[in-house]
Amino acid sequence: MSNATAGATLGTAAATLTIVDNEVAKPGTFTLDQAAYTVAEGAGKMTFTVNRTSGTDATVVVPYTVSPGTALAPSDYTGTLSGTLSFASSETTHSFDVTIVDDAVVESSETFTVKIAVPAGCRSRYTCIGNDYRQRCWGAKTRNLRI
Repeated sequence: MSNATAGATLGTAAATLTIVDNEVAKPGTFTLDQAAYTVAEGAGKMTFTVNRTSGTDATVVVPYTVSPGTALAPSDYTGTLSGTLSFASSETTHSFDVTIVDDAVVESSETFTVKIAVPAGCRSRYTCIGNDYRQRCWGAKTRNLRI
């Protein structure tokens, strides 16, 4: 409609329609594979696996950290003590290793903490913000390792 006839005038002559997407991305829930870990001092390394469930619709980067408890780096454990695990769309597991130091010191069992944190794009413990929708995300998880 561009030209009115017979002396008529036009009001709103054009309109925009927005189609709202009704599919909600599900980036998933991320957790360490065990609630607690135990490893012998002579084992050489401990592998920590992060599992992704309840959705794999997006690429998500999950940060992790290893923090001392009674076990201390580098005398009891070494390795990449902080980093990220990059989950591509449809990937469900990633792992990282911590080297366990086999020393000659007689000592009791020691612990350190492994934590996965809220990934980039998540503004709170359980909510991620996408383009125009909310996505379920995951909370920070902490696990101790006894050596």
